Amino acid sequence: MSQNHQDTTGISGSAIIEGIAGYRVLKLIERGGMGAVYLAEDQTLQRHVAIKIVHPEYTDDPEYQKRFTREALTVAAFQHPNIVTVHASGWLQGKQYIVMEYVAGGNLFELLLSRRPTPMAAVDMAGRLADALAYAHERDVIHRDFKPRNVLLRENGAPVLSDFGVAKSQATQSSQTAVGLVVGNVRYMAPEQALGEAVTDRIDIYSLGLVLFEMLTGDLPVMHPVRTRQDQRAIVRSVGRDLGEFIARCLNLQAGARPSAVECRDWLDAYARRPRSNRLSGKALLGVTAVAAVAIAVGLLAWRGGLRGHAPPSAASAGSTGAPATVALSITRLPATSRIFVDAKPEAADSIDLVAGSHEIVAVAGGYYGEVRQLTLTGDVPRDSVSFALEPTRLPTADEQQRFLKLADASALTEAQASTVTERTLRTVLQAKLLRQSGQSAQFEALSKDVETLRRFGDGRAAVVSLLIGSVLSGHVNRSQVTQSLIAASAAGDAMASLFIAVAYRESINASDQPVATTDPLYKSYCHHLALAISQGWPDVADEYWRRDRCTK
Repeated sequence: MSQNHQDTTGISGSAIIEGIAGYRVLKLIERGGMGAVYLAEDQTLQRHVAIKIVHPEYTDDPEYQKRFTREALTVAAFQHPNIVTVHASGWLQGKQYIVMEYVAGGNLFELLLSRRPTPMAAVDMAGRLADALAYAHERDVIHRDFKPRNVLLRENGAPVLSDFGVAKSQATQSSQTAVGLVVGNVRYMAPEQALGEAVTDRIDIYSLGLVLFEMLTGDLPVMHPVRTRQDQRAIVRSVGRDLGEFIARCLNLQAGARPSAVECRDWLDAYARRPRSNRLSGKALLGVTAVAAVAIAVGLLAWRGGLRGHAPPSAASAGSTGAPATVALSITRLPATSRIFVDAKPEAADSIDLVAGSHEIVAVAGGYYGEVRQLTLTGDVPRDSVSFALEPTRLPTADEQQRFLKLADASALTEAQASTVTERTLRTVLQAKLLRQSGQSAQFEALSKDVETLRRFGDGRAAVVSLLIGSVLSGHVNRSQVTQSLIAASAAGDAMASLFIAVAYRESINASDQPVATTDPLYKSYCHHLALAISQGWPDVADEYWRRDRCTK
C-alpha cells in the first residue's frame, strides 16, 4: 500500500469506522478519487481487514444507493482467487462503507514505481486478471475502474483485483453513474467510457491492454486507441509482434473488435505455455545498439525466430572411446501437422534414437514460419528433447510492403530502418542485406544456408526469401528467378508467393524491348498470379497492380 495520509474530511473516516460494530481502525492506508481506505481490526475474528469509505458525492443519489445495494450483494458473493473478498458493506452517517480482505503486498502502481515485472511475470499477471474479469463479466458485472492502483498484490506477488465499488451491472440502463459522472481513471479509460457513451464489458479489456503494456514497457502507449495499422505497428515495435498485436486488439477503437475476457485469458495462457526459445520478437532479433551487433548476427542465423543451439562438444570429442553413444530424442511439434526432418531425413515419430554429436533438425508446416535448429547431443544424458511451436505466417500491410521496397533499393541500410519492417519474411531479406553490407560473410552464408534448407523442404516463405535476397543483391528481379518451390507455395495458397511471382513477371515484361500484348502468355501469367494474391488475402497490395496494368478476368 502507499504511504499514510492524514484524514482531512469534515466527518472523520476513522470515526465512521469506529462506529461500525466489531471493527477498530488502525491507520489510513490510501486516499483515492472515490474515497479512503483504512486498515482495521476485525475484533470478532481477530484479523486485519481493509475498510473503504466512499465519498458522499458518489453516494447521495437514491438511484445510486439502490444500484449499490444490488451490486454489493453480487460482488460480495464473488469467490475467485484473484478478486478481493468482500466481507460486509452498508451505510453509516450517510456514507457507504465496504469491508474487504486486507491484501498486504501493496499494489501494482507502487510496484511499477520501483521496477517492472519480467515479461513472463507480466503475462502471467495479466492472464490471472483476465480470468478475474471473465468471472465478473459472466455475472454481468463490469469493473469500470481497472488500473494499477486497483490491482493489489499478495505477499507472494499474486494479483488481486479490487475496488468493485464503481462496478456497474451490464443490466443497468444508464451509461454513467447515477450522479451523472463518468467514473474511473481517465488514463486507463476506454474511449467510449471517457465520452460517457453506452459501455459494455469491453471497457475493462481496454484497460487490461493498457495495464499489460505498462507492465512491459513502464509507460502507456503514446497513441491509443488503435485506429490504424500505423498505431498497431507502434505498439508492436515496443513489445514485439505477438504481444503487440494482442494488446492492439485490446486497444481497438471499436469495442466490438476487442477480445472478450475469456479470449484474453486463453490467449495469454497459451502464450505463457509456448517454449521460450520461440519468443524472439522482431525487436530482439534486430537489436538497436552496436554493442549487441555480434550477438544479433549470431541470433540471425536462427531463421525467422528459431534458435540455433550452440551446444558443448560432442561425446566423441570429449574423449569417449568405443561405439558412439546414442540418445533418445523426443520431439514435440505444434502444429501437429508439422513435418520434421533430422539430418535431411523425414521423421514422423515423436521419439527417435540418434548418435551423440551434432544434428540439424528442421520443422516446416503449411501456413507457418519454418525453423532450423542445430542441436548437439552428448552421451552424458540418455534422453533429450526438442520442441517446436511454429508461428502462423502473416502478410505485411501495404505500407510495410512499400517501406520494404524502398529499403531494399536503398544504397545503404541501417538497423533502425530495418526494424521498421516487422513481417519475418521481409525482415529476413533486410537482415541479409545488412550482413552483406557490413561484410559479415560467414553470418550471411549461414543465414542463406538456413533459407535454402527450409526452401528445399517445402517452406513457402523461404522460397519467397530466396527470390528476394537474390533480387536485392543483384539489383533486379525477373521470371528466371521464379523457382518451382515458389510456384508450389503460390499454388498452396501463399499470397506473398503469388504476388512476388507476379512482380517478377511484371519486371520481365517491363524489360522487354517489344510491347507485350494482353494475349501474351507472360502477361496472362502475370495477371493470373495477381488474381491469386487477391483471392488469397492480399488485395490491398495486388489490387493496385491489377488496376494499373488493366488486368481482366
